[in-house]
Amino acid sequence: QPLIIQDNFPLSGEFNSINPNDFATISVLKDAAAASIWGVRAGNGVIVITTKRGRNKQSLRASVNTNLTISSKPDLTYNPNYLSSSDYIDIETYLFNNGKYDEILNDPQNYSIVSPVVQILNKQRMGGSADETNEQLNILRTKDVRNDKLKYLYRKPVSQQYAVSLTGGTNRSDHYFSAGYDKADANTIANSNNRITINSQNSVRPFKNLELEVGLYFVKSNSKTDSIGFDDITSLAPSYYQFKDVNGHNAVLDRDYNSRFKNEAIDRGFLDWQYVPLNEFGKSPVVTKDNDLRLNGGLTYNIIPGLSAAIKYQYQRIDSKLSSYKNIETYKTRHLINQYSILTSGVVSGYNIPLGDILYTADGKFTSNNLRTQLNYEKNWNKNVISAIIGYEISESIHGLNRNTNYGYDENSGKSVAVDTTSYFDLNPVGSGQIVTNYRIFGKTDRMRSSYLNVAYTHDDRYTISGSARVDGSNYFGVKTNHKYVPLWSAGALWNIDREDFYKLNWLPVLKFRASYGYNGNLDKSYTGVTTFKYSLVEADFTNLPFASIINIGNPELRWEKVAITNLGLEFGLKNPVIRGKIEYYLKNGSDILGDKSFPSNTGITVLRGNYSKIKSKGFDISLIWENLSGKLRWTTAFMLSAVRDWVSDYDVTEPISIYYVGTNNITPVINKP
Repeated sequence: QPLIIQDNFPLSGEFNSINPNDFATISVLKDAAAASIWGVRAGNGVIVITTKRGRNKQSLRASVNTNLTISSKPDLTYNPNYLSSSDYIDIETYLFNNGKYDEILNDPQNYSIVSPVVQILNKQRMGGSADETNEQLNILRTKDVRNDKLKYLYRKPVSQQYAVSLTGGTNRSDHYFSAGYDKADANTIANSNNRITINSQNSVRPFKNLELEVGLYFVKSNSKTDSIGFDDITSLAPSYYQFKDVNGHNAVLDRDYNSRFKNEAIDRGFLDWQYVPLNEFGKSPVVTKDNDLRLNGGLTYNIIPGLSAAIKYQYQRIDSKLSSYKNIETYKTRHLINQYSILTSGVVSGYNIPLGDILYTADGKFTSNNLRTQLNYEKNWNKNVISAIIGYEISESIHGLNRNTNYGYDENSGKSVAVDTTSYFDLNPVGSGQIVTNYRIFGKTDRMRSSYLNVAYTHDDRYTISGSARVDGSNYFGVKTNHKYVPLWSAGALWNIDREDFYKLNWLPVLKFRASYGYNGNLDKSYTGVTTFKYSLVEADFTNLPFASIINIGNPELRWEKVAITNLGLEFGLKNPVIRGKIEYYLKNGSDILGDKSFPSNTGITVLRGNYSKIKSKGFDISLIWENLSGKLRWTTAFMLSAVRDWVSDYDVTEPISIYYVGTNNITPVINKP
């Protein structure tokens, strides 16, 4: 994904944490020159957001904005590959007649699930009436689960947004303050979120050549998601499933084990094991609460005319708390308690997982410090303009996560019951397993430091040439010093054709051509140059000793990914009607891309991930903007067209099994394919 910059610093957190009413300008940078300012993370492009500020000698102004958006329910009939109930039944009938379900139907031990259609067909095989079978199947052919989904699971989403801002300034200071509140009810029932934002940006000029900037940005957001499991329902429910039975009661949906086993389980002392989707609503909410605080400051000093020095700093802290509460009435809690129940003579006599609710928690903390120092130079003489920046920046971000599962949780007292997480238990009805607490303490530290230079020269407002250079370093590549850093550079040119003496096209008053070439970089933070381990939550099977598994084999040759980018662009503007447009064409050649390479087994490994692959891409972007009306009432129309093709040009490992190339099990690159 592209790098997002907000007010000179990379955005950590979600893009939707920014109040859109605070936006002043948005710029999209795609060429190699983007890396000269924003570094290696600009390899996939940069979105630069500048928020609003107060203005010098501006009287106090207040702005209030509110909007309400109501959308329609999703169109579940849009998918052209969806199998109708009739087609679904025909396929099940074909599979049944060819023995697909025979093994499942004749297995009395695993209590496997078969669909209602298979049950009807098996009943006929066991001597039932063919006419009755056809009648039941024809009724099911008229059902469509999508109608019930729209009726019981979806709603019209509603979003509300309220914002107020104050802006003003004097000859020595300017100020901007805004506050916003957003509330959204999602298109799925029981899912919602809300957000509060506060933004305060101030600048003071105590002396003639000195400007001091201080700012605060705070976001408090809450979201609630009902974990009924839409994906579970989609994967379990056939096309003809109905959420209500013929008597209007909430219908059962077979899950994990068949109904015959679950009905018998009640008599053996188990909790109700049936899964009724509509009974699950509101009983297992996932609540996420985030607090995002950003403090920024800066000093700018004009040393001499055309030369200034600036230093900017930002501190950010994000506290995130997630809780997933599943009371004992939810299916997942009842299912887990039943699985680990203790049996005596086939009857429940105790519980390894205590009767009660289950609470899953995850507390995350993120802090970052960013410091940027920069010299800015600009000089005009005759028909010449030269501008340059040189700077240095350092950053550090620390991620932390602590998560746990509490069994037998009592919501009123906040107490839970300790469980045995080391022993293996016999599971009901079959198998064995350990009780999982999901306990994990996680920490990660990212450090970056960079030096950069950018110079541009313009002559006669017609010709511009530019060049940039940058060196980035990261603690992720700490084995070899020469791999810690990556040098990046770019060169570009701009030709204002419309300013040439020979240019006489009055109907096309704006025509510019630009070109650039250079290198960007990237890094995958899931791999490091040193060997890393992950300790197991349980002891080893035979020794009962703690142990760890290797999750990343050390690779001393690990280095930055690099992308060579060629960008060509044409900008134009028509006089009447007023039409502006851009046409861009680009080529990208990625080298040292992370990929797998095969090694002889006597090395101790068979595959190692490193900088062994290459990728290429090419594409174009076309954008047109019509100004239909201007003045107090403005009306613009935008048209955008983009096309891109990317492919793997070099990859070492070839998987012997075709399943690695299709479906969602894995993604294994194929040469000359995306």
